[in-house]
Amino acid sequence: MSNITWCEWTKSEARQRAQNKAFAKISFIELENRTYKRDIKAGGDGRLSVELLQRCLNSNEKELLTWKYIAKLIENDE
Repeated sequence: MSNITWCEWTKSEARQRAQNKAFAKISFIELENRTYKRDIKAGGDGRLSVELLQRCLNSNEKELLTWKYIAKLIENDE
């Protein structure tokens, strides 16, 4: 069990940390997607087929929408 209490760690601090984590995840997924698109355009990356890269990109696009939704919820939390 954690020894941290809300007195030491305010809701504002928790919200800020949550925002930072969500935006970091969004940035990372966007970077991955740019890489997938580049590799798809190049015909593969030498390890993964274009078909697999496309599936990864499609999955990441859904993940990106989810994280953007989470970030919006965090931002609107009062």
